[in-house]
Amino acid sequence: MSGRILMVTDKYAPHAGGSAVVISNWCNHWRPECVRVITAVTPGDRQYDAAHPVRVHRLWYLNVPKVRMPR
Repeated sequence: MSGRILMVTDKYAPHAGGSAVVISNWCNHWRPECVRVITAVTPGDRQYDAAHPVRVHRLWYLNVPKVRMPR
């Protein structure tokens, strides 16, 4: 893969379940130098981030609006 990816999400590992698992798996399969993640602070995040090569910037509060299809 060439290029760069900025992943902005309110849920990222070690947050448990669902989209957090899917997004962190995507990021861990891409080349670490091509990926940056912006996400929320969560318990255990420092240990998780230290053990994985993807660069993660965590914010104390991150509210990502949900995209919905118009009716």
